[in-house]
Amino acid sequence: MVPKRHSLAEQDRIIARFEEARSLDVRPAEAIAGLGASLASVYRWQRARNPSKGMPAATFAQELSIDTAIARLCDERNDDRHTFLDALFKFIAWLRWPTTPGDHPAAMMVCAVSYLSAGRSARTLNELPPDALALALRHVSIDTLKRICSDDLFAMPSFELWKLDDQPYTKLDYLAQVTHFILAYCPPSADPRDAASLSKAYAAMDSGLFKYKWSISRRTFSTFWKESAASAPFHYVERLHPGLEFSLDPSKNDFAENIDEAYSRRGELRRHLARCRAAIELLQNKLDRRSLEVIRFPRFPLSLSAEVIEPPELPKITDAIRAKFRKWRN
Repeated sequence: MVPKRHSLAEQDRIIARFEEARSLDVRPAEAIAGLGASLASVYRWQRARNPSKGMPAATFAQELSIDTAIARLCDERNDDRHTFLDALFKFIAWLRWPTTPGDHPAAMMVCAVSYLSAGRSARTLNELPPDALALALRHVSIDTLKRICSDDLFAMPSFELWKLDDQPYTKLDYLAQVTHFILAYCPPSADPRDAASLSKAYAAMDSGLFKYKWSISRRTFSTFWKESAASAPFHYVERLHPGLEFSLDPSKNDFAENIDEAYSRRGELRRHLARCRAAIELLQNKLDRRSLEVIRFPRFPLSLSAEVIEPPELPKITDAIRAKFRKWRN
C-alpha cells in the first residue's frame, strides 16, 4: 500500500490531537490510535516544526560548536584521539543537520556507539578496553538511553538517506549539484540580472540540466536550500573534488573503517577542509547579499588557507533553460 500523504493542515490537526492526549498522560501508542498516521510520522512532523524540542542534552564532550570541531580537525598539533573523534562525530552530524544543532548530541552518540561496536566482541560497556570505554562514556548519556528505551525512539535523528524518486541518488547528491551550478555558472553579460542565483539554479535543476532530478516546487526548493545551504559546499567538494568520505551512515558496515581512515589521514582531512573553505568563499562571491543572509557558514581557523578548486564545466545550457531563467528571474 502507498502511504497516505497528509497536507500540512492535516498534520497540524493530528499533532494537536496527539499532543492533547499526551498532556493527559496517555501513552504515545494509545494517543496516536485512530488519528490516521503512524507514531513515527507524528514525531517527524513535530521535529520539522521544532527540530530541537525534547532532544537529549549534550554531554561535556558533545558541547562543541561546528567552528570548534573544524578547528580541532585542522589542528596539526592535536594528537589526542578522543577529542579528534569528538570533533569528527560533530562534523558528521552537522553535515546532515546544519541548522538543527539539537539533533547533534544524539547523532554523535550513535556515531560513537557504532564506531566502538565494529569488530568487537564486547557485549557490555564494562567488557570494552579502557580506551574504548572512555570514548563511550564521553558520548553515552542516561537521558539518551532512556529515550532509546521508550516511545521517544522515533523522535531520534536518523542517518538513513532516502533515494529521490526511486533513483540511485539522495538529497545530498542533489544539493551538491545545486552548488556545482552556482559555482560553475558563467553569466552571459555583466548585467546583474544575468548573475548566478538560486532562481537560476532551480530553473536548471527543474529543466533536467543534471542527471539527478527531483520534482519539487520552487517553495520546497527554497526551504530545502535554507535548511541545507551551510553544508552544501562540503557535499559539493566531497562529490566533485573527492578525497575522504564524510556523508556517512553509522549503520553501514564500513563506518568504523572510514572513521579510522580519517584519523590516519589527517593531512588529507585538512586538505579536504581547505577545499571546502575555497568552495564557500567562491559561493559567497557568486550569490547576492539577500541569499547569503540566511546562511551561517562555519568559520575556519586562520591557520587553514583555502586550496583553490576549479569547478567542472556545466553541461550545455539550452535555450529552453535560458527561457526558464527569465521566468524565474529574481
